[in-house]
Amino acid sequence: MNNFYSGLCPACGGKLQTIRLSCSECGAEYPINASLSPYSRLSEDQNQFLSTFLKCRGNLKAVGEIMHLSYPTVKKRFDDLLLALGYLESKRKEMEKIDMSILKQIDSDSRDASEIIKRKLYESGGDITISLLDGKPCRIVAQNDGVSFVSDKLNDYKIPYEYTVFNCIVELLKVSKNGKASKGNAHGREDKVGYGKCTPDTVVGTIAINYFHRRTGESTLDPVFVLAAMLDWAGIAKNCRGYIELTNDYRSLLSEEHMVSSPALAQRFENELREKALEANKKYGYNPKQFLSMIGQFGGVETAKKLIHNYASTGRFSDGYEKLWEFNRLDLTMEASVIKPEYQELFQNEEIICCRTLLEISNRK
Repeated sequence: MNNFYSGLCPACGGKLQTIRLSCSECGAEYPINASLSPYSRLSEDQNQFLSTFLKCRGNLKAVGEIMHLSYPTVKKRFDDLLLALGYLESKRKEMEKIDMSILKQIDSDSRDASEIIKRKLYESGGDITISLLDGKPCRIVAQNDGVSFVSDKLNDYKIPYEYTVFNCIVELLKVSKNGKASKGNAHGREDKVGYGKCTPDTVVGTIAINYFHRRTGESTLDPVFVLAAMLDWAGIAKNCRGYIELTNDYRSLLSEEHMVSSPALAQRFENELREKALEANKKYGYNPKQFLSMIGQFGGVETAKKLIHNYASTGRFSDGYEKLWEFNRLDLTMEASVIKPEYQELFQNEEIICCRTLLEISNRK
């Protein structure tokens, strides 16, 4: 049986038109020449859905109850209806008019993940299709605001993400062992922010806290499957099953700017931290064993970065910081060393600001 709902000829694929109207009573016929209305092309199921939608005055929840459909199914059918009528398609076409002049405003020398991905996206015409980890295609489209993008896999282009979300991920990877972090999960019942597989040391957790600004115990979105694929496409991080890891090429870029400061300066910073720990032990009987263990494992600079990231992600400072605050000796904290002018080339501006802000708040209490 031929299906005419598409409005195309089953024989040649040409557009179907109405050329004759016939009276059902007397049989009189009248020649016309008119294109089929989009509503004439709706299937029986789509017409039923539209009729129910109108009776419910546009209330999708009520439509689901009447048709015994789940809300996601109702939403999908509604989108299919819009697409069939041409409304959703026209919206996507408007979205595809990309302002390529934004390319001139992008910092071509920046090593920030946000700028690298934005630049590569616009150099590719602002509209790319990449592969997800499972091999499925994923379309990414730049937005004309110059700060965000959308994807067919992120709620069908409806949720824009700012490029800065990639900086949040990279900051986590930089303070994670071997530049590798678990992707995590936000789909399980127990996977709320700060719990289960959505903790600050996971990619989904750090996005929830530092990008979406979710609080502990709240639910969050999980766009990691798309964002990890984009980082892989840009050569910034490898998209692996269950985790992502900084590429050697991107590590080299970072080392030129941040990670390879003077070895002598980094050692001097580490020595200062050890001397402070020794003074705290001698004067107050406080021995920061865990802190010294981290320094032995990661070095002074990376230990400081990890602690700063943990505070920025959770809002909780270390036990050692609290002890030194009780002793009224914040000058012995790691944060006090980080903000010293002689060590600032070892850290990023955000890390320095974080430490300075914490110290200022503590001194006012």
